[in-house]
Amino acid sequence: MDYHKNIHGHVVHGDDSVEKGFYYLTYDVDANEANALFQQAKSHGTSEFTDRQNRLFMLSYNRNDSTYRLEGGGYA
Repeated sequence: MDYHKNIHGHVVHGDDSVEKGFYYLTYDVDANEANALFQQAKSHGTSEFTDRQNRLFMLSYNRNDSTYRLEGGGYA
């Protein structure tokens, strides 16, 4: 199921497979570090990161509606 969350003022779309990525961006990293990932995705199109359990995620920016999509969740 596709859903969206507001993370530090950014609308992020994703599905159940990236729930751990949502959690990581919301609670596991400092807001400044999370915002750096959002800024990188906005300026370069995508931003990749791994969570504390080495799961790989990709955050991409949609210029049409100024939202983000979170994908991945597999182990790096």
